[in-house]
Amino acid sequence: TRASDTIFGHSLLAFHEEGVVLRLFQSVFVFPEFCRSGWYFKSLQLSISPPVLYIPLFTVIGVILIWRRDRKSWYHYLISLCAVFACVPLFNSAFSAFNYNYYGRWLFMPLLIMVMMTGKYLDDFRSFAPRKLLLGYAAVLGFWILYGIYSVFFEENVAQDSTDLWPSAVAVAVMGVLILYLMHYPEQKIRFISFDRIRPIVCLCCFLPLLCSSAYLFRFSDNEFLQKQRAKIWNDFQPVHLEDDNEFFRTSCVLFPTLNASMMWDYPTINHFNSMITSDTCDFMNAADVICGQNPVLSEDDYALCSFLSVKYELFHNGLLTGGIHVEPEDINKEIEGFEQEPEQHRYIPFRNKAFIPMGYTFDYYLEEDFITEEDTDADEAADDEDHLFLEAEDEEEVFYTDHVDRQKLLLKAIWLTKSQVKKYGGFLKELPKELHDDVSVETYYKDCAARAASACYEFSPDGTGFTARINLPKENLVFFSVPYNKNFTAYVDGKETEIERIFNGLCAVYAPEGDHEIVFRYEIPWFKLGCLVSAGCAAVLLIYTAADLLYKRREKKKAAAASA
Repeated sequence: TRASDTIFGHSLLAFHEEGVVLRLFQSVFVFPEFCRSGWYFKSLQLSISPPVLYIPLFTVIGVILIWRRDRKSWYHYLISLCAVFACVPLFNSAFSAFNYNYYGRWLFMPLLIMVMMTGKYLDDFRSFAPRKLLLGYAAVLGFWILYGIYSVFFEENVAQDSTDLWPSAVAVAVMGVLILYLMHYPEQKIRFISFDRIRPIVCLCCFLPLLCSSAYLFRFSDNEFLQKQRAKIWNDFQPVHLEDDNEFFRTSCVLFPTLNASMMWDYPTINHFNSMITSDTCDFMNAADVICGQNPVLSEDDYALCSFLSVKYELFHNGLLTGGIHVEPEDINKEIEGFEQEPEQHRYIPFRNKAFIPMGYTFDYYLEEDFITEEDTDADEAADDEDHLFLEAEDEEEVFYTDHVDRQKLLLKAIWLTKSQVKKYGGFLKELPKELHDDVSVETYYKDCAARAASACYEFSPDGTGFTARINLPKENLVFFSVPYNKNFTAYVDGKETEIERIFNGLCAVYAPEGDHEIVFRYEIPWFKLGCLVSAGCAAVLLIYTAADLLYKRREKKKAAAASA
């Protein structure tokens, strides 16, 4: 769901942007931090940091020598195949569901094979004479040195991190090729560099890139940047206290996106950077017209969605605020409908949602999830200038909605069900009337929020494995929770297991009869118990193997001692 456009056309065989293959080639010779800068070969399409294909000291030399020697080995064919996959867009995209963007994390696999081949090269080190290969390596470094000098003096807009890392990256590479040359062709005057001292030499060549990268990270300008980021995210280590009235709520950072900030103070949030976000979350966000990658991209227009997701506070970060200075609402460029400013807390200004809806609530009406057809979506894309959607009802009457704000207000009017769910629950839920369909005014929005809040759970307590909620229903109904649907959830109503319905294109609801009920959701990590058993079994085998090996070696030592006596 989070993928960009799929690969197509000429992009199947050739990369859309220049420098992709060349930058992959660069990553073989230069340590990873420098490859991030994109100085030599700039490409927005390529993002391979990490992983890259750099092996300290030996780089690709050992790999090439073993690849030439063992032409019929499985690793010869595998590395050759991986090289083709890395350079041809169609094959590379196969690792990411044929996504258009370059995907480089699968390079971990060939990198491990390259390390193994380098080990074979070391096992037979003295049988190789790679003079021409080392000279070619030196020629590549010579080009980088000349081009680097040219860039520093003649190119414009060269990033500061590139100019800072370039000398150390080239110096480490030059030192590596000199050491490798001297190990193959020893010089009597330089006896401290030899294959006999391979372990400390390798350790040194592994340490130097780390040292260069660390020195770059801790230079003054970066240190100052990190201090600013710490002040921004941690609020200068000043606590942020939000009035909770002993109820569960979420926060957001829409006005001034500060990803993961709320987590520092243990407040649930809808703004967070999470590369493991589920497809159900993305499906729901897409249905609500919100871009969702590693995190939802929200704006001040998404106030209805915030209420729908039980957001009680918006946290605005003022970078110029140092504490003790009152900031008037007009000093903030944007405002969110229904959010009222509260006293600032050092660098953060909380805004309280007066249309807050507690977790776990019910609806009186329903809409079918497929009420937005593919044709309607195409019409919306073709009519961006008119800024409206075309939604087609079953009676073929055209119904107009303005931008996505109005679609999000529909979330608060009716629960979105599939056709099969309508058959199951249509007996106590009514289809949303057309006059309510069309009423998307701000006044009605507040009324819908009040109605949802009045039907909400009077108790909601999350824990490490799910949550427990209590609700008093005047009639049988579906109780909705703005929790991403997952098949590994198990729901219980008054201790009895019940089915979890996937509604709103990716969220959860459970059926409950009339009366007061306890609803419990429990999440179980898939295959966790089996994984523990497998791990325990492997640990037992390893212990038995180790014990047997020790006994065998002890017996061999006794035999050797008896023989010598």
